[in-house]
Amino acid sequence: MRYRDLPGFPRLFADFAEDSPASRPFLPAAPVAENLRAAALSCRIPVHERHKLCNLLSRDAQLFGYREPALANIERLGAPDSVCVVADAMPGLLGGTLDSWLKLLTAARLSEWLDGEGIPAIPIARLRRAGRFCGRPIRLFLGERALEFAPPVLENTDAVVPTELDEILSGIGASLTAQLGAPDLADALGAAYAPGTGLEEAWARLLARLLDFCGILFLTAQAQEDLTEDPAIAPKSAGDALLRAIQEQDRRLRAAGYEPAGNDPASASAAGSGYAEEQSAQVTLFTRMPVAARIVDECEIYGCALAQAGFSPTLLWPRSSVTILSLRSRRRMERYGLTLPDVLAGPDALFDMLDRKRNGLQAAGLIDAAKDELERVVARLPAPEARLQRRIDSGKRRMHYQLEKLRQSFLHAATGRREIHRRHAVELCRELAPFGDLQERSVPGIQFFLRRGPDWPRALFARMDPWTHAHQLISLE
Repeated sequence: MRYRDLPGFPRLFADFAEDSPASRPFLPAAPVAENLRAAALSCRIPVHERHKLCNLLSRDAQLFGYREPALANIERLGAPDSVCVVADAMPGLLGGTLDSWLKLLTAARLSEWLDGEGIPAIPIARLRRAGRFCGRPIRLFLGERALEFAPPVLENTDAVVPTELDEILSGIGASLTAQLGAPDLADALGAAYAPGTGLEEAWARLLARLLDFCGILFLTAQAQEDLTEDPAIAPKSAGDALLRAIQEQDRRLRAAGYEPAGNDPASASAAGSGYAEEQSAQVTLFTRMPVAARIVDECEIYGCALAQAGFSPTLLWPRSSVTILSLRSRRRMERYGLTLPDVLAGPDALFDMLDRKRNGLQAAGLIDAAKDELERVVARLPAPEARLQRRIDSGKRRMHYQLEKLRQSFLHAATGRREIHRRHAVELCRELAPFGDLQERSVPGIQFFLRRGPDWPRALFARMDPWTHAHQLISLE
C-alpha cells in the first residue's frame, strides 16, 4: 500500500520511496540495489579510523550485553572491505513502538543482502545525546486490561527511567511468564529499564537483547564524540555560506510543495546555525565510518533533503513500514473486501461500512416489494369464476405466508449479523489500527511477545521486504 494513501507520511517521503521525478532534485539517489552496491563498494576509511571505531564499540560491549552475533560483527567491522548500514535510534519506553524496531530490522536486512553480495556489512544504531526519544504514550494490552504510560518530557539529555515504570514492568513480566513461560524476557525488561538508567541506554540494552540474532551494534553519543575528537577533523562552526545553502534548499522544497513532518527536527528551524552545525557534525562522523547507507524514517526525510544542499550525500534508504496481522484478520479483510484505510477510519465507521455491504434490512425491503408486486399481478388477471377465485385467493395467502417467513428469517439473521459485524470491526481496529493510528506507531514491540510468542522478531525479519518501498501487511502465522 502506497505511503501517500496512509496518514502520517509526508509527500516528500512518499515521493522518495517511489523515486518520483518531483523529489529527485532534492534526493537524487534512488533506494535501489545497484545504488546500494555501488555505495558499499565506494566507501572506505583509513585503517586507524576503522580500528578506533571497533575499539569504541568493543568498549561498550558489556554495557549493552552483546552476545555472539554482535561480538562477531565488531570483529568483522575490522576487515578493510567491511561497511555499515546506519540507522538513527528512535528510543522509547519498553523498547518503543514497532516502527523503531522496523528501522533497525531494515538496516539488518540490507546488511544481510550486502553480505550475500560478498560485501561484509554490519548494522549500527546511532544514539544521539540531543535525543529523539519517542514521546508517544506507550499503551499495552494485558489480557483485557489496557495500560497507558506517558513518557516524561525530556527537558535535558540526562533523563532516566522513572520509578513509576515498576508497576507496568511487573504486570508485563507476570503476563510473559504466565502466557509464554518466558521469564527471561521479563528479566530482560527489568534489567534494561532499571530505575535510574538512562532512557536511551535502557532502550538500546533491551533491543540488543531481543534482536540479538541480527548482531546490531549501538554507537553511543559519547563514542561518537570520541570518534571525532581529533581537532584536525572536528566540525567547524557553520558559516554564512552554509546557512544560505540550507535556507535556499528549504525555500526550494517548500516551493515544490514539500513540508516537514510535524515532529521533524528540521521543522523547528531549517535556517538556524545550530541545525547546520549538527548536520556538519553528522557528516564529519560519517567520514569516520564506512557508511554504505543510512536508514531514514518519515520524520527525518526533510532534514536529509536540507542537508543535501551543503554536504556530500550519503545513500538514504526508507525504513520498512509494516502492519502485522493475524491470519484471522487477514481472512476477514479479504472476506469483506477491506483495505487498511478502511480500518483506520475507526470501529464505528468500519461497522457502518460492513453493515451497508451485508444489510439484512435491504433484503427485507426487497421481499416487501415482492409482496406488492404479487398484489399488482393478481389485480391484472381477468375476472375468474368463483371457484377459480377461491383457488387464487388461497394461493396468494400461501405465497404471502412464505414471503413473510423469508422476511422474518432475513431480519433475524440481520440482527445477529450486525452483532458479528460490530465485533469484527472492534477486533480489526484494535489489532491493526489501535487508537486511530497505524499499528507500528501505536503498539510497542514488546506487545507482540504477548500476541505472537518469543520468535516473532525472527519471523518478521524473514518476511519483511526492504526492497518494497510501500506499506506491507504481514502475517506471522
